[in-house]
Amino acid sequence: PPEKYTDWPAVRRIGKHPYLYTRNLLANRLYPGPVIFTEGPYMNADDAYPRLEAGDYEGTRLIAGKQQPSLFAEYGQALANGIIAWAAER
Repeated sequence: PPEKYTDWPAVRRIGKHPYLYTRNLLANRLYPGPVIFTEGPYMNADDAYPRLEAGDYEGTRLIAGKQQPSLFAEYGQALANGIIAWAAER
């Protein structure tokens, strides 16, 4: 689920989309064009380390007792889905 930033004055939600926020970060001021920051899976999540150790792979593998896609592929697909959903709202 998306984070809910409530007490960070430098963070503001973009519209009603639960995953998009603006933040006052240095890179936003250093680069002349738009900057997109992404946050990967929480490294302290129970299933993150075994999936990171497994590396990138096609299809699914049995990890932590269940068939799971590569964490890298799943993360990439989540980013792509988010960008597509954002663009569809435009």
